[in-house]
Amino acid sequence: MKLFLTVLIIFTSSILNAYSQETTIEETVTNERFKKALKVIVKNTDSVKTITMYSKGFLPNMRKLIKIDSTAIVANSIELAIINSKSIILTGAIAPPIDLTIENSHNISIKKLISSEVKINNQENNKLDIKIENSSIDDLSFGYHANNIEIKNSIFGKLFIRGSTISKTLVIKNISINTLSFTNTILPDTVIISNIDFEKESRDVNFDDIDFANNYSRVLKIGNIDLERFKIPYDKYKIIIDETTKYEQRLMIYQKVLNKLREQGLFEKFEVLDKSYQEVKLVHNGHYIINFISKNWWDYGYNKSKVTINAFILYLIFFLINLLLFDTITKVYYPSNIESYIHNKAIHDKVFHKNKLTQLITKSPSVLLYTAFIFWGLKLDLKELKIKNWWALILIVFEYTIGVICLAYIANYIITK
Repeated sequence: MKLFLTVLIIFTSSILNAYSQETTIEETVTNERFKKALKVIVKNTDSVKTITMYSKGFLPNMRKLIKIDSTAIVANSIELAIINSKSIILTGAIAPPIDLTIENSHNISIKKLISSEVKINNQENNKLDIKIENSSIDDLSFGYHANNIEIKNSIFGKLFIRGSTISKTLVIKNISINTLSFTNTILPDTVIISNIDFEKESRDVNFDDIDFANNYSRVLKIGNIDLERFKIPYDKYKIIIDETTKYEQRLMIYQKVLNKLREQGLFEKFEVLDKSYQEVKLVHNGHYIINFISKNWWDYGYNKSKVTINAFILYLIFFLINLLLFDTITKVYYPSNIESYIHNKAIHDKVFHKNKLTQLITKSPSVLLYTAFIFWGLKLDLKELKIKNWWALILIVFEYTIGVICLAYIANYIITK
């Protein structure tokens, strides 16, 4: 009985799936021989469906065919409707012009496609991801809405993104193109444009007719592009240089963008990008320690007030070290002008406070003064140094050296403030 019910359920499910997943093909034959307009409707597919276009015969009588599942049809133009489908892959060589309409579908991938024209129209409020790679399309245009658009490793004559809303990311990388245009388009918070090779006669890319999905946190990542051809609204984006770009090219892009920001008076954005520029140069040349110090010590020179805070932190660190090693370091360096005070205080501590923690606490003012005399003092009395413990001697000289450096930076901050 259980076996019978199981078989019945499986059989019923297969029937339902067969009716729920539909592919409708309509042909319209024109007067000319072998020329047909093909209308394909793909509906309700939960699995990945691949639509392949290919050619047959020899020029100039080459026939353009479309293959869906096991059906191959000659066509000179294709109207393709994708409805309620999970994922569609469009691929093939020497394809006819394609008019693609998408409704309530999630993923469209175009791979290794050669076509004179592809139009992608997505219905309103449709959360769609579009990916195009390794293709050659003379005229590619988008309309309506998409979550993400990713275009890579392809050749285009014209690429138009018009009347569209892209809500999350737009990626255009490694393409050769004649015309790139954004018209009446709402761009997402993240736009990546890298390795764009323009034809000599191509027009500039103007951002004047675009809007933005949000008024905050917009990021434009660029790499190896002709900045003179891109009319970028630098005031509306945080600029990031693509880390995959070659080092020498990155430096050139940094310098050009920094000049643009300076010319437009965008000094806050200039500061952010210049910090990144300095970090890239230091890290690339292996100066990791210098980069760490420059970044955390005074924020690459843009926040000199951090020097005062960091100097005080270092002073407290040396104070704690001296507090624990006080008996050892005073055998090496014991300045005569505070020796009497600290000596009497230490005797008082040993006599009246037997608990070590309590002794450390009551000894703290004396050690604080001792550390200040070394760290903030402008002169180290070499006559008072005794070579009894090399590690203690190195520690004292190190504290003094760091203190002098801190004083120099603080003096520079006060003078240039």
